[in-house]
Amino acid sequence: NTDKIRRKNLGDFWIHNKQLTTDSYFENVTRFQNIRGTIKVSFSILRKEFFHTLRNEIERPVQIEIPILIIWGREDRSIPVSRGQEMHRNLDGSRLEILDEAGHVPNYEQVALFNQLALGFYRLDGFSRLVWDDVCAGTPIRDSASAVSC
Repeated sequence: NTDKIRRKNLGDFWIHNKQLTTDSYFENVTRFQNIRGTIKVSFSILRKEFFHTLRNEIERPVQIEIPILIIWGREDRSIPVSRGQEMHRNLDGSRLEILDEAGHVPNYEQVALFNQLALGFYRLDGFSRLVWDDVCAGTPIRDSASAVSC
């Protein structure tokens, strides 16, 4: 049964906390595989070792003018945390957060902490600064927390 194999793969490589691989979650994340041709395309990409061809892109330093938050699961067995650390080193000004007890999908396994980090970054560390610097011209801006003036 292919569902049994896919479910095992999900638990072995993607989700650290096996209790989170519920029937509902499994259906949601494997839904795309029911579309004709997607499995063939996925295997084609894997056979060509697509991700290995990105090595030069990953290793070269990049300067991007926007704040970048990288959130990685420490228990990610599909893409090791060392890749996240490497990405962080190569993205000037980026911020790396490594979440314990999370695999490849930290936003699912550590929902509260992930949301806290992302919203904190959005409000304080990242995009809000861009809005204040680039868009504001004395016009009051409202966010979900309170009215904020530039």
